[in-house]
Amino acid sequence: MEQHYKFGTDSRLIVNTWEHDAVSATGIDAVNALGKKYYMVLPRIFVDNRDAVIKALNCASPVAIRGHYFNSILGQVKSDVEIIPIKGKARIDGVEVHIRTYPARPDAANGAQRLIDTGRTATAFVHSVRNPLNALMGAVEYLKGRYPQESTLKEFADIIELEAKRLNEFISRFLSSSVSDTEIYEVDVNGIIKKIEMLTALQAASRDIKFSYSYGDLPPAQANSFQIEHAILNIVNNAIEVLKPGDEFRVRTAVEKNNGKSAIVIEISDTGPGLPLPGDQTQVLHKKGGKGFGLLLTGELIKQNGGRMDIQSGKEGTLVRLCIPPAGVFVK
Repeated sequence: MEQHYKFGTDSRLIVNTWEHDAVSATGIDAVNALGKKYYMVLPRIFVDNRDAVIKALNCASPVAIRGHYFNSILGQVKSDVEIIPIKGKARIDGVEVHIRTYPARPDAANGAQRLIDTGRTATAFVHSVRNPLNALMGAVEYLKGRYPQESTLKEFADIIELEAKRLNEFISRFLSSSVSDTEIYEVDVNGIIKKIEMLTALQAASRDIKFSYSYGDLPPAQANSFQIEHAILNIVNNAIEVLKPGDEFRVRTAVEKNNGKSAIVIEISDTGPGLPLPGDQTQVLHKKGGKGFGLLLTGELIKQNGGRMDIQSGKEGTLVRLCIPPAGVFVK
């Protein structure tokens, strides 16, 4: 379905108008858009490697972009963008940004709309997360100062503080760019998983779920550390949620070769009830409890890091294989 919406910014790029059509198209309420830099609300708009809004302000003339792609974790939305400067008495006071999205192909319309709706919900969600996240960071800082002699508390407080800061940075990147515009560098996969083991051990033990971790001798991976951690943690948490007391999940890392090419493999297997493996992403998103979207998101994150996700599932359990490239062979 084709959509048209608009919003306005002042000369500092701060959103000052956000009307109902923008709310309907993006799922972002005015309270979460007004007063913020526009690129903290929507992906930044570029033309000729420059911010298109800044270009319109500096040139004092409209900027039109045909067939501009807005990237997201769920794919790309093709749009026409027009940025119109608003002239004041002595200078340009701001701009009005018009966005018209292209309609999806008829055979993809239903699935695309479902993905778009989910993307809107995700965007609105990350906006709403920021306040409690800041409160959490403040509480952790207080606890560290109040009980400096408690070494175990400090250890976990440091982890919470670090992860909260990284989550806040991820939210900013999510709102201002696409997942594909990410930093790729050498990371220690075993180190990431050892942290996940520590973070989830108490949760699994409290539910009487058995678990084991086996670490192979791995080279550094070429990936984004936060995204890989998020992808693996999502699979482990999903397993813990569905397993019953006495069930077990196992995590294993190794290096495997296929057609002469090496890959770092992370296997997460469990003895749970298994899951249906639908044939398309739209059905995945309809899975009860949102776990389907979690699998979709994990797959997209691994894909953005040059890897792939394979799932085998049956009555005896589920096996998820995440394959990512070692350093030096990443192809984006």
